[in-house]
Amino acid sequence: SEAMRISAGGSLFIGKDSNRQTRSGNSSFSPNIQLESDSVAAMSITRFADTTAPGRLVIQKGRGTGASPTVVQDGDQAGQILFSCWDGDTFTNTAQIRSEVDGTPGDDDMPGNLIFYTSADGASTVSERLRINSSGNIGIGDNNPDQKLCVQGSGTTILKLENTDDGTAQITLANTGSSNGQIKQ
Repeated sequence: SEAMRISAGGSLFIGKDSNRQTRSGNSSFSPNIQLESDSVAAMSITRFADTTAPGRLVIQKGRGTGASPTVVQDGDQAGQILFSCWDGDTFTNTAQIRSEVDGTPGDDDMPGNLIFYTSADGASTVSERLRINSSGNIGIGDNNPDQKLCVQGSGTTILKLENTDDGTAQITLANTGSSNGQIKQ
């Protein structure tokens, strides 16, 4: 029996014989490679070598065409990983991990960020929840963090540290220079 099909348009279907649309937010698209199974739908990338080199999944982005690529621009998405579940009539996103160009690229210079999104209850699209920018700053609720850790929210914003046993939950302000640690309002 048929286990794999390549369509006339070049799509690869494994465990199925026709296209199934998927979504990114409210926009539908057809993945070029589709794997479906009623038992195990998994893909493995394994590298055996006596080196530190890993197996790799590479997601790349360029402007222009394959024959004549051009430089990406600030804000271009480098890649996405989408997580979706069946909602009764289509797959709807629950979460997404995305990387974007985060600044002006140059030769051997590609500033990038990593952004995490989740879908709120009652929503069909994802919202940004956490961002690590090209400077290494982390923003939670802040898509332009200007410090090592920025937590932002509307209404009352609470940063919670909780110890669930008999240990200590604490915040330590340490400075190896001559300045003192501070808590500001």
